[in-house]
Amino acid sequence: MRLDGLNVLIVSQWADPRDNDVNIAWCRGTFEALTPYFARFRYVNYLDQDEEGDPAAAVYGPNLARLRRIKAQYDPDNFFHFNVNIKPAQGAG
Repeated sequence: MRLDGLNVLIVSQWADPRDNDVNIAWCRGTFEALTPYFARFRYVNYLDQDEEGDPAAAVYGPNLARLRRIKAQYDPDNFFHFNVNIKPAQGAG
């Protein structure tokens, strides 16, 4: 079996909102430290709103342009925008 990298989910929870900054920093620091060991591909359900760049591009790769055209046709107002959002193509439809 060939291992191309890790698929990691970092879960962090705390009860006191005063601990937000330290816990978020720990979680992001852990993510950064593990980044060199990640697999090339991403699992769509592991992405979140604070992902840098365009998370949909990381997941859908070369299929993203086609998905954006479909989205522009069936959801031009981007009503379904939760999870990893595929933004509608501009000027499509």
